[in-house]
Amino acid sequence: MKIVIYERTAQNRLEVEFIHEKLAPGLSAFGDVVDISLEKYVACDVSVILWSPRNGSPERARAARAIRNLHGKNLLIFETPIVRTIREWHFRVGFDHVHRFGRFSPGKMSNDRAKAMGLTIAPWRTGDGPIIIAGQLPGDFSLDGLDIIEWAVDVAGHVQRISKRPLCIRPHPLDPSHDWLMAGAALGVEVSREPLQHDLARAGTWIAYTSGSAIDAVMTGVPTICMSEANFAWEVSAHSLASLDKPWTGDRSQWLSNLAHTQWTNDEIGEGLCWRSLRSLVEPN
Repeated sequence: MKIVIYERTAQNRLEVEFIHEKLAPGLSAFGDVVDISLEKYVACDVSVILWSPRNGSPERARAARAIRNLHGKNLLIFETPIVRTIREWHFRVGFDHVHRFGRFSPGKMSNDRAKAMGLTIAPWRTGDGPIIIAGQLPGDFSLDGLDIIEWAVDVAGHVQRISKRPLCIRPHPLDPSHDWLMAGAALGVEVSREPLQHDLARAGTWIAYTSGSAIDAVMTGVPTICMSEANFAWEVSAHSLASLDKPWTGDRSQWLSNLAHTQWTNDEIGEGLCWRSLRSLVEPN
């Protein structure tokens, strides 16, 4: 199998070092031919890029998009981690998409890795705590063009019509836009810029589009409504606002076991453990 890593998709010197010192050795651990390229595109079985095709500087993002456009399937993408509560850095690693539509594990995985990572899930919460609507960064790759503020306003307006429970809109912490405050004022609802753990601790229901905060909510035991199939918490959530009074509270154990196989440390990548898990997912061209 021929694998090409595109150095042009790295953002800085440390990431270039990661490519040469960890990524390339790890991908070659099972006898595959691995090249590091500065070219726009080289025909191969697996193309490897760092970060989503829309993230980072325009030049880096354009390089990643060119590879995505020219390669097709078996595009291996290294992204930010799914579970962010672990202190050691992990890369999210999967084929062809950075969210749930990607290929991250070969099937139902054992719980050994989740246990080793210390991942736990709290019992499902009951009660009538506030309904929190999770915002995202406008233009985020996972939104596929959706206007996230417009979505939040529409969701909040509908929730107000069907429920008397307290309602809160929570912008992404890296989005300082005053548009969120204006939307909250127009609707007469709270807009929270508190830390995520603060809002998770008080939430009765969490509503998200593709926000990764839905994963945190589900792990914390907050009944969650995911309104996009691309959300990693789709399997362990409700999918309609009609579910506000009858939340999904099923088993999450297999979901957690599979989730643990979406992300890997630099050392695990360098030792070939990540590629050993993913290699069987390469599809024939």
